[in-house]
Amino acid sequence: MRRILAIVIVAALLSAAAPAQQQIYGVGPAPRDASPMVGANGYNAPIPSRYQPNYGNLFITGNVRGGKDFRGFVPYDSPTQFGAPLGSDRLRSFQRESVGVMDVRQGQTFGQPIPYYHPSSTVLPLPALEAGLNIPGSSEPRYPSLLPATNLEARRVPMISDPVLTGVGLPPLPEGIRETDVLVPPVLARPTPTAEPQLPLLPGEEERQLPERTLERELMLEELEAALEEESPVEPMIGPLAEPEGPEGVPSPARPEQDFGQMLQQAERAAAGGPVQVIREPAAEGEAPLPPAAPPVLPRAGVQPQQAVLSTLAEPGGEPVAQLMTAGQRQMGGGRYLEAAALFRQAQAVQPDHIPAVLGQVNALLAAGELRNAAGLLEQLLARHPELVYLEYDGRNLMGGKTIVDRRLEQVRQLIRRDEVGREVLLLAGYVELLAGNPQPAYELLGRAGLIHYAAPTTQPNRP
Repeated sequence: MRRILAIVIVAALLSAAAPAQQQIYGVGPAPRDASPMVGANGYNAPIPSRYQPNYGNLFITGNVRGGKDFRGFVPYDSPTQFGAPLGSDRLRSFQRESVGVMDVRQGQTFGQPIPYYHPSSTVLPLPALEAGLNIPGSSEPRYPSLLPATNLEARRVPMISDPVLTGVGLPPLPEGIRETDVLVPPVLARPTPTAEPQLPLLPGEEERQLPERTLERELMLEELEAALEEESPVEPMIGPLAEPEGPEGVPSPARPEQDFGQMLQQAERAAAGGPVQVIREPAAEGEAPLPPAAPPVLPRAGVQPQQAVLSTLAEPGGEPVAQLMTAGQRQMGGGRYLEAAALFRQAQAVQPDHIPAVLGQVNALLAAGELRNAAGLLEQLLARHPELVYLEYDGRNLMGGKTIVDRRLEQVRQLIRRDEVGREVLLLAGYVELLAGNPQPAYELLGRAGLIHYAAPTTQPNRP
């Protein structure tokens, strides 16, 4: 009896163990677990690193492959959900593909994309906002002419040799500059803190200061002349800018020098009655009136007027301005555009109303790829002297080669294809078209910018 009872008990235990074993190991390959990802024996092998899923929890234990394997709620399933909008998301027009200063000085500018900084994407830092350099109610910069007059009393011009020329002020900017013109070229005078209050002069002290200032000015010019006479590391010029020499090293008079003012008058006379008429805005209240336009001197019948061609900014003579202009043009021919811009800037500091000095800065900045600074300076120059559009520019000699002109022409043509094109971009594109020898598209762009009235010719003139 005891033996039968023991057999019954063992059989009952064996019959109860089978369903439990089936629940643990499953029947067949399909596991009986709440997670469908659990494999055989309730254990998952480690996942190789190259096959890791793109989940929040990549690999923690052998039984967890991703966040969805947890039995509770997981508030994320992708690393992208940890990201937040960046502050630079709106600066899509800002292209960080420009070359550095050292690359430009080494001449490595060909083939490199140069960005254009859109005004609305320019944001000033906090110190500049505290100094009042922004447009009221905005973080965008504005021209120095729109700043308070107290901040512009003391001016300083950055130059290569700073102790030589200091404290020489630049001419005031024209009135009526729009607040949307937010380009601030570094070649302009930067605002400085208001000067400290000075004590009243003693009797006779003002008379003593006058000869001291005159002597200081003479010493400054002597130092400048001495610096220009020193040996320069610039190699001798070769190519189109090199002056042909006659017997005994005397420059050949094959290309006579011409005064820049006479060249402008000649260009205005040649363009009188033509399809290009500059728009001269009336002088604002309290501003000096603009000089009158050249009289319409029409050419005689059958005589074609000689077009004024500007091929170089080098000037004859031993004056400091002439030496600086000649040295700047030499640097342009050697591909040292930033050094050329600094020399032209020094020439403007010595003679603020010298138009070729400002034009040389525009050419140098444009050749160096500083499109933003070149556009701002060109807009101010053409606002004062729109008659510069009458000149015919030899861009190959002015810019130091045809290759640099072609590359800048390609860049500005890409800029004007955008939906929103500012006035400064149109002026810059028109000027580059003039440098490239394309007057008709240049006049169309300058007309869109509101600088000139241009009536495109409908018929081609008869050529002999």
